[in-house]
Amino acid sequence: MITGSGQTTGLATRTRTLLAPGARTAGVASRRRWVLPAVIAIGIAFPFVVSNDAYNLQLAGDALALGTWVMGLDILVGYIGLVSFGHAAWLAVGAYTFGYLAQQGWDAVPAIAVTVVFTAGLSWLMGIVATRAGGLAFAIITLAEGVVLYTLILHLGFLGGGIGMFGVPLPHIAGFGLLGSEQSLYFFALVLAVMSYVLLRSLVASPVGGFWRAIRDDRVRAQSIGIELQRYEVLGFVVAAVIGAVGGIGFVAVNAGIGPAQFDWSQSGLALVILIVGGSGTLYGALIGAVIYVFASNYLTSSFASTWQVYFGALFVALVLLLPGGVAGLLRLASGRLRRRPA
Repeated sequence: MITGSGQTTGLATRTRTLLAPGARTAGVASRRRWVLPAVIAIGIAFPFVVSNDAYNLQLAGDALALGTWVMGLDILVGYIGLVSFGHAAWLAVGAYTFGYLAQQGWDAVPAIAVTVVFTAGLSWLMGIVATRAGGLAFAIITLAEGVVLYTLILHLGFLGGGIGMFGVPLPHIAGFGLLGSEQSLYFFALVLAVMSYVLLRSLVASPVGGFWRAIRDDRVRAQSIGIELQRYEVLGFVVAAVIGAVGGIGFVAVNAGIGPAQFDWSQSGLALVILIVGGSGTLYGALIGAVIYVFASNYLTSSFASTWQVYFGALFVALVLLLPGGVAGLLRLASGRLRRRPA
């Protein structure tokens, strides 16, 4: 017969064993300390590299907004092991909520706060439903939820209906009109991206991140040691939705609007493609994939107006085949080899 203390010891042993892969990620996290300074440095330098060209700044702002949106998806796919086909809905929820409040004259700071709280509440309700099943069923449920939100938004006349919401005014920040140029909008999107990355990096490095990775690696073993699967899956769902909505805030600010084509169900597939190309389970891979997508699609559409999708598809297939771990995986491999080189 196992005593109470024996049961506790056995549980602790199984917990340490299961979370060992997550514990080893502490070393990986320490090697990723270069990511945040690199993102900030490149982000600050970019406007000066392009001589504050308005068009390139808008493209870069789009890439930062979409990268932030896809970072949220990485929590589900890369850290929990759940594939969502409804992530485009959260881009729309963030964009429409923030855009509507901006049209009503709200300051950017309280508008962002209300958008985050509203998204968290809505995603919590939808997450409870979606996480009752895993695998393919979860993917189908999120697809259905995304379609429901898409249809609902199209039938809300005060949000523009099927036309979309355009002409969104530039909101003040703490009462100051700081968002008056393409450069300021770009830096607004950069700040949102950096803050989202810092928050997510802190979460995945915390015990919560360890539980997420345990669920991803082996759901049965995670449940056997007492991890409440649905509780942490719902939490991950909410975090993914909120960060996706923050990406929507950046998107509607940079583009002064959003249309139905930006958040239909096919855009959720695009988010997965961006994540795979950039590298899942890294967070910063989402930003890399978004930069590749935005600038590559812009070049191809301007150069091959009628056949650009052919070249675009070929490019992404080549990247996936040549870089199974995404561009972020290639960067990790290169940095590892550099560290191992003798002095």
